[in-house]
Amino acid sequence: MAKLTTRGRVESGSLQQSGFTLIEGVMAIAIVGISFVAVFGLVSIADRSLQNTIEKERMKMQARQIVETVAADLQGQCDYTGSWVAAGGGVQCPPFDKKAMPVQQRMARWCQRMEDGLTTSRGDQRTVRVRPLTGGQPCSASNASQRVIEVVLKANGGRAQVVMKQVVYVSP
Repeated sequence: MAKLTTRGRVESGSLQQSGFTLIEGVMAIAIVGISFVAVFGLVSIADRSLQNTIEKERMKMQARQIVETVAADLQGQCDYTGSWVAAGGGVQCPPFDKKAMPVQQRMARWCQRMEDGLTTSRGDQRTVRVRPLTGGQPCSASNASQRVIEVVLKANGGRAQVVMKQVVYVSP
């Protein structure tokens, strides 16, 4: 048993001490810290993956809208062929002009919507192409009854890409 001395100290004869040593406490804190770092790393990776998925879904939605609009405009389909890529590799949208033809207004609006909703970087590309299903001639010079509408959207320097194609039948 422990005895109390005259100076207020406790003498322990055969009494065992309980509790953690300093080394055990430091090791426990280190393990908890490493666990927190690992969890936060996983959360960061999951968030990045979610953001990439959201961006790709926005691109798909925009491509679908472009294809549907071009397919509905049977008379002016050939006028939609165009690409928005600046010399430096980034995307440069055409200016929106109220006096321009409806096709140019739509293309400027589409490009601007993509710029507002997507992150842009070097290597991004936005292309709309309308061509005959067969033959190598341009859309405007062809009297083909079938046309292919192709929309290519690239973001994040080309890492995220959406390609959408649709064949439309046009009465000659």
